[in-house]
Amino acid sequence: MRPVLAFVALLAALILWFTWSRGERGAEPAGAQSAAAATVPAQPPALEPSAVSEGRAQEETAPSAQELRHTGRLAGVVRREDGTPVAGVSLFLREHEEWRQVGESAHDGSFALGTLAAGPARLGARAERLSTREPFPVQIVDGATTSVEVTLMAFTEGRLRVNGNVEGPVAVSWIDDRGETRVLEATPGEDLPLGTLFVGRHRFSTEAGRQGALCLAIVRGDEPELEVVLSLD
Repeated sequence: MRPVLAFVALLAALILWFTWSRGERGAEPAGAQSAAAATVPAQPPALEPSAVSEGRAQEETAPSAQELRHTGRLAGVVRREDGTPVAGVSLFLREHEEWRQVGESAHDGSFALGTLAAGPARLGARAERLSTREPFPVQIVDGATTSVEVTLMAFTEGRLRVNGNVEGPVAVSWIDDRGETRVLEATPGEDLPLGTLFVGRHRFSTEAGRQGALCLAIVRGDEPELEVVLSLD
């Protein structure tokens, strides 16, 4: 009987020991739990609602550079004095004391110039041996299209030369095709550029020398260049 009781007691002790050892292995120390919690990545902080709304408001309401300007359009046709349309004419606009090319006439002489700053300006046009006599004023209306007619006149480039045995600059009177007078200073023996001479009669004269000199120049507009010579001998 005693051997049986001893065997039962030993079996009970083994069962208790096995149960206790499993409980020890399953339990984690408090420090290990704290360390595991510390390694969990934190969620990124959410953006402040005020910052998001302000950023969107700036993107939606910030005006573009173009919206800061009031703009209008110019449209019309470029023609010769006889009414013939002219293609390929360069159009120039003067705004705030600066000239800039703003467009070119189409095959039928028409043009449409957009995105121009509203306000007063001056418009000029030029092609080969054709030009507006002078830039003319235009009014660019905000949000509207202004119609303009551009008339070109034939011209040639001219130069003046005074020949003679005289000293110092010589005063030369130039009466152009419109009858307007201007006074030039020419150095004998040197060419003086005259710039644009429009079609018509141009009168050049000087009182220098013993008898002075006179030259009548007829500009037809088909000359590549016109030389005006005043001889004082």
